[in-house]
Amino acid sequence: MATGDPRPSLQERYGNSAGTNADYVAKVQAAAQALVAQRLLIEQPGIVQDVEVYTTPAMSVTIPANP
Repeated sequence: MATGDPRPSLQERYGNSAGTNADYVAKVQAAAQALVAQRLLIEQPGIVQDVEVYTTPAMSVTIPANP
């Protein structure tokens, strides 16, 4: 945690012992799917894929292993 910053780090929030971003990607995908259920994002395979707009970049985020 940075000095004086009370927010948990990405590692504290989403890190896992394997050192992968799987937990982060799963949470981003779940949040996007919840927005689809609320009709705030559109998901029509082959036409509009709003969920992928959020999940694809999330897959490239690096989160260090959480010891």
